[in-house]
Amino acid sequence: MRKIGRTELDRLLANNVCEIFFMRRRPERAPRRPEYRKMVCSTCNEILNSENGVRSLNFRKPEGPKKIDERFHNVVVVWDLFMQDYRNVSMERCYIVQAIPPENFWEYYNNVLYTMSANEKMQYMDDLEDLPTYQPKKQKRTNKLIKNLKLYGKS
Repeated sequence: MRKIGRTELDRLLANNVCEIFFMRRRPERAPRRPEYRKMVCSTCNEILNSENGVRSLNFRKPEGPKKIDERFHNVVVVWDLFMQDYRNVSMERCYIVQAIPPENFWEYYNNVLYTMSANEKMQYMDDLEDLPTYQPKKQKRTNKLIKNLKLYGKS
């Protein structure tokens, strides 16, 4: 885990799914939650706009122009894979845990994210311990729909 700046995070998010750890922008809004939060997020069009991204991650394109000046407020707007909505990540103290490239993401999704219960996801978001990183098997890159993709709510 290492500290990351806005430019590098924007670049990583545009081409990967990232696990990040950051200080909440407004901790007073969640007084019983830790000051820091972990998140699995992305802005990668290849993943989010894919059929799997729309169906499994419930991704939807933003409606209208951005509602926040990211530079002025020192945030990066991302798609939060657990909360399945847009979130503003404070760049005041932001750390990258790992970046998962598109060619490995759906394997990671099926083996790690899909298997987590709602309680495990909440615990993950609030857990302040370092995360173990997932090491995917080497595979060829494909743009085809993964036929055995597990979808939320379906077996």
